[in-house]
Parts: sequence; C-alpha cells; structure tokens
Amino acid sequence: MGEDKKPKTRQDCRALCDARMTSLRQTARLNLNIPASLPGVLEKAIRQSRTQQQREQIVSFCMIWVRQILFAFDEARSRQLYGQIADADPSLFFSFCRKKNKSFCANVKKLRQDCLKQLEAIIPARKDQALYIADLVFRRMISDHSGLSPVLVGPPGAGKSFLVQTVSEVLNKVGIKTGFVRQVMTQTQVGKNNDELIGRLLGSSCKWSNGDLGLIYQKAAEHDVVLVFLDEAEKHDGLRDFMIGLLDPEQPLEDHFLKDSNLQINMRHKVVFVLAANDLSSLNNGSGDPLWSRLTSVEVPAYSDSEMERLLVKKVITDGIHFCNDKRLVEQNAKQAFRELGYNADLRKVHNRINEMLYQQVILEEGVENSVRSSAKVISFNR
Repeated sequence: MGEDKKPKTRQDCRALCDARMTSLRQTARLNLNIPASLPGVLEKAIRQSRTQQQREQIVSFCMIWVRQILFAFDEARSRQLYGQIADADPSLFFSFCRKKNKSFCANVKKLRQDCLKQLEAIIPARKDQALYIADLVFRRMISDHSGLSPVLVGPPGAGKSFLVQTVSEVLNKVGIKTGFVRQVMTQTQVGKNNDELIGRLLGSSCKWSNGDLGLIYQKAAEHDVVLVFLDEAEKHDGLRDFMIGLLDPEQPLEDHFLKDSNLQINMRHKVVFVLAANDLSSLNNGSGDPLWSRLTSVEVPAYSDSEMERLLVKKVITDGIHFCNDKRLVEQNAKQAFRELGYNADLRKVHNRINEMLYQQVILEEGVENSVRSSAKVISFNR
C-alpha cells in the first residue's frame, strides 16, 4: 500500500504503520529486535479509532516516530526512542483515546470506600487530607481536570511526604495503578542550574547528547495515574514561572525529549500534582497571583507524641524488618528511641535508632544465622 493512500479503515491503518515498522526491522545498523506485530501503542490506538482523520493521526505519528529512530544519534538513542514508546499508553499521544471510562465511573464509590478504610487504618488522624488527594485522582480519571492542586502545609516532621506516599500505595492496593514521583524544590538540590530539576521531571531535549525522557512521562507511560509530589515548594527560587505552567490545566503537559522529537504529547490527564510547604509566604503573593490561583491549602498539623510512636511502630512492622515482627518489642524500642532523641527529633533518625536497637537485640544478641542477617532490610522514613 502506498504511503500516500488514506487509511479509510483500521486495516488500511495497520498496513501503513506496518510498512513503516518493517523499514526499522530491515535497517542493518539497528538491532532493535522489533516483533512482527505492531507495537502496543499503535495497535491500541487503531482499535480505538473511529474516523479516517484519527487513523491519519496514527499513521503520521508512526512516520515521525520511525524517522526519529532511524536518524537518531546512535543505536542507544534509537533503542530508547523505540522501547520507551512502543508499549506506552496511547492516550498520551492521541486525544481520541482519552475517553471517559464508564465502568470506572460506576466503581468510583466503592473504590473510594476501600481507600478510606485503608487510610483510616494507616493514618487515622490524617485520613481527611489523604482522601482529598485520592478524590483528585478519581476526578482526574473520570476526565475532570478542574481541581486545584493541594499544598500540604505543616511544620517539619508533620508527615507530609509520608501522607502522599501512603495515598499512592493505597491507590495501588485498591487496583488503580499509580506512579509516584517526589521532587524537592530547593535550589541546593540542583545547584545553580534549574534545568536539571526541570529535565528530571519533564525531560531534556533529544537534540542534546545527554537528552532523556522525564520521570513524569516514564511513570505515565505505564500507570493509570501519576502523583507528582513537589516537596519544600516554598523554596522554589527561580522556578515560579515553571511551576505556574506545570500546574496550569489549560496548558498541555509535555515531555521535552518527545516534544523536540516532533511527537505531540500531553500528559495532563494522567497527572495529579501535590505540593508541600512549611509556610505559604512565597507561594501566595496576594490577589491575582497566577501561582496561588492554581493552589489550595490543606493543613497538616504536627504529630502528637502518641501519634508519632504509633506511626513508627506500624511502619517498622509493615515495612518488613524481616528479623522482627514482635510488636511489643518494637513498641518498647520506639519509646526508648524517643526518650534518647526527644519527640522533636527528625523522624528519620528516630526510625533509624529503632532499627539499630532491634538489630542489636534480635540479630547480635540472639545469634541469628548469617542467612537471616543478610535478609534484614532497613527502610528510610520519608516525612
């Protein structure tokens, strides 16, 4: 079939796309091990296409994609351009694939109840804040993009990071495949060049020798939704304009690597942004502030002493310290750790101290075999 023929049917569309993929298989300098069947991103889009115009979009995408692979700088870049797109969700590239999922809409109420039950068991004092974030995810998945991005406001050690990560884990447990990306927004994380931070989230140009896909795309390609957590957002020196664009629901959310490869992409429908800050002074410049107009504050109060003890005991046990599942012993060590370090100590340090004492008591003093010792894992605590 000639490339100038219009793909009136799905069969026409498959034939035109297959002709382009065949050119990749027959390119001697590339060793991509491309299967005989069409890549999933194309096949899924073809199945969902309803009009000739939509099929023309698929063929155009395929031609641009193949051209970029063929003329990439080297084989490694060609492999990257093929492998990280071949099985991606087609809704990232084709707007007609972003249809409302009626079966999901019917199940939202039950999914929400399942989430709430688990959140009450893990973080009972913060279940309302967590459910607010979960509701944003549900709204995003039924094509409602109007929700403002929450800013979790609370003192250091209030458990803001843990709250967002818990929401991600609970969503996965109830059947929503959720990716999680955490980015600290402080200048010291990236030196004087904010391009590194931006590139980490949204990719860097394919025209650069070190160009790469961003973390948001990599998660969105294989998950139903992505929670992007921007921590310490009040320390966003030099990134205010970037954050305004990042949070603007009217702007497409594009990966720079793919955009500069001439591939149209929009990740907006799959991403929920959550910010955290110790205070709001640098985020709220008053009436008409374009950044603040995209945000809503959600208060996260400091943990009480008893809450901190219960949370750390639960985390030590559920995170899988393989050599100890004795809740009473963990509770005793938690109390001891807080007596030594104080309730105002960084929770990561308290958590580490509990694990140190458990290791001393259970492994060294009781002589557990080396094979068991090697299986012990210590989990860092994210606030």
